[in-house]
This record gives sequence, structure tokens and C-alpha cells, in this order.
Amino acid sequence: MWATVFRSTFHDLRNPINNAFGFVSMLAGDFNAFSQEEKKTFLQKAYSGIKRSVELLDEFSSWSDELLDGAHHKEMISLDGLVTDEVRKFRDEIEKKWISVNAHGSGLLYAHKRTMEFVFRNLLSNAVKYTKVEGAITVVAIQDEKEVRISIADSGVGISEDKIKALFTFGESVPGTAGETGRGKGLTLAKWFLDREGGSISVESIEGEGAIFCITFPKLLSD
Repeated sequence: MWATVFRSTFHDLRNPINNAFGFVSMLAGDFNAFSQEEKKTFLQKAYSGIKRSVELLDEFSSWSDELLDGAHHKEMISLDGLVTDEVRKFRDEIEKKWISVNAHGSGLLYAHKRTMEFVFRNLLSNAVKYTKVEGAITVVAIQDEKEVRISIADSGVGISEDKIKALFTFGESVPGTAGETGRGKGLTLAKWFLDREGGSISVESIEGEGAIFCITFPKLLSD
């Protein structure tokens, strides 16, 4: 299972690296063909892709060190911080598809931070992947008297009832609305990690109208 986790993490690196490479390649191909404003924009986009890649590598390095040491340290996680940080990492992909994102969090969750970042990143990646141009994504993470809930809703292509039944098993990935590719393992890994953390995941969807993924933790795990 850990080998699958590592491969999935490296797959996450491909998009920001490819984006950065694409912008640098355009400049290297014919630098003088672009205006100063275009050059500035390309360099900013390339920098953003490289910065996200470094952040992912740092997370992966810290996580792998913990795994090798057999450590699993839980901590109080700010839901607002988790939502804000992970949404920011997808800024380029969100802007490229002109997706409207409404995201907010409130409260705390007691869990393993790297694990929750991995899970949240997989769910948000899927939301962006399957949302059409000028679509919408809503992220809400709250703690109430009974539980902690994190929901990610999108206005994307949705999921058929038959596919929902097999959603959390390893399978083939369906291309995104802009041709994005995947490995078909992210949701299975997310569920596996959430089971280990004492949480659960559910999905509601109508094909053609989008999907809502909800992560739930009992209140006692947030105390």
C-alpha cells in the first residue's frame, strides 16, 4: 500500500512541474516574440508551479521520514488553515478552467496532518479535474457539537450509481473535463487513510450534475 501512496504522490507532482516547464519552454522557444507583460505572466506561472512542486516534495519528505521511523503523530489541525492552504495549491488549475471556488473552515480536528493533507488534496484534485470550465466548487469544513465534517461539492460531470458502488476500489481513472489524467487510486487511498484515522467518507452524486464528497470524524476525535 505504501508503494501506491508514493506513486500517487509523485503523480501529484506532474501537473505543477509540467505547467512550469510549459511556460519556460514558450519563453525559451522565442523570447522576443512576447511582450514584457506576457513574459512577466509566464514567469509568475512557472514560479507558482515550481513553488508548489517544492511544497509537495517537502511534505512527502517529512511524511516518508515519519513512515520510515514508524511514527504517527496526531495534532490539532486548524480546519480553516487546512482548507486555505490546500485550495491555494490548486490556484493555477482553478484559474485555467475559470472555476469559482467558495471555501471556508472553522474549528479543529485532531488527526495526522500529513494524512489529512493527502486526503484533502486528492478530493480537491478530483473536484477540479471533473468540473467544467466556469463551473463551481464549494468547500466547507466545520466542527459542531457532534462531529467534524469536511465537504467538497462540485458542479462537474457527476458519477453514475453503478460507478459509485466501485468508487473506493482500485480501478481505471476517467479523464477530466480538460483531458486531465490520473491513476485511479486516489479515492481508495483516501478511504484507507481515513479508516486508519477513525474517520469516514461518503459521496452523493447525480450524473451530469456534480458530486459531493463528505469526510466525517466523531467529535471525540477533535477534543
